[in-house]
Amino acid sequence: MRSFIRSLLDEGRASGPPPPGRLDVALIIGLSILGGASFLFEDEVSFRIAAAATAAAGIVALWFRRQHPMWAVVVALVPQILIHTVAYLADRDTPVLASAGLPGLILVYSLLRWASGREIAGAMGVVLVANFVSETAAVEPRWPAAFANLIPWLLAAAVGVVMRYRANLRERDTHEARLEERQKLARELHDTVAHHVSAIAIQAQAGQVILGTDPESVRQALVTIEQTASDTLNEMRRMVGALRSESAATAPQSGLAQVAALVDGWPGGLEVQVTMSGDLEGVADGVESAVYRIAQESVTNAQRHARHATRVLVEVRGDTESISVGVSDDGDSVNVGSSSQGYGLVGMDERARLLGGSLTFGPGPDRGWTVAATLPRET
Repeated sequence: MRSFIRSLLDEGRASGPPPPGRLDVALIIGLSILGGASFLFEDEVSFRIAAAATAAAGIVALWFRRQHPMWAVVVALVPQILIHTVAYLADRDTPVLASAGLPGLILVYSLLRWASGREIAGAMGVVLVANFVSETAAVEPRWPAAFANLIPWLLAAAVGVVMRYRANLRERDTHEARLEERQKLARELHDTVAHHVSAIAIQAQAGQVILGTDPESVRQALVTIEQTASDTLNEMRRMVGALRSESAATAPQSGLAQVAALVDGWPGGLEVQVTMSGDLEGVADGVESAVYRIAQESVTNAQRHARHATRVLVEVRGDTESISVGVSDDGDSVNVGSSSQGYGLVGMDERARLLGGSLTFGPGPDRGWTVAATLPRET
């Protein structure tokens, strides 16, 4: 039990709380209308102006419920505790509007979803006090109702815990997908360096054999060694620099030459069309590999997830500074909020960023799903 309490208190805030949006505005407007109706038509409410102000405090607190969940609960429920205490001292009942409890349930959900462990512990104490005061600090205390009213509070808290757990799983899987992509990039660094170093060794051995008989060939071998070593060093600097924050160790490397092979072998009658244009010569090995992997992952996602898709178009274009790749399918229109493309594109986004480029993905302008990436030729 002690370890559970300690782990709860050590729990940090959930990451990435979104700012207030249109849904929050609609929620606040809807609850304000409901609260106004309660104010006008509920007759058995003492301290009506104070009760309306208490309900308004709970509604206003919804606006910052994600960024400051504990204070939102305090702002909403402490006035309710005070008004019930005053009503108890004045021998009055029902000092709050019936609609005042609805924002509280939403705030408890937000508390468990976004707050830290210490904030949850403190604010849930306020929730318990507010619940019991509302039912027992009255002319006729209702102890059974005080315990029964805990059920909706606990349900709201349980939903918050479940959503927090799912978000944590998503965040962990995203992190693992990005780390896996870094590992693949490290393997490609290993393959690239091994290839170039092998070439250096072969040229050096050949130079030793012909050292006394063909000086010109020796000179050419030294030039080749110098160029190969320079290329190897540049590739190592680029990839190690990208992996410096979270490197890991060591899939065969594929490049632009393999993108055209994506037209073959897709089940379900899926037709893949590949077009390649512009300047595609002299592209860095890591960039070539990234272009291939983005195209491959995107076509795979279309084959797995695009409903009623019959064709996927892969376009690779090169210019003097960058290489761009776009993949689109003709599947059904996709709702971005309900589409799940897995974690492959998360990894591709990580690779694009590490190489100094960018990647975007989402519903196509007319139908289907679109992936677009731009990478520098040399990074």
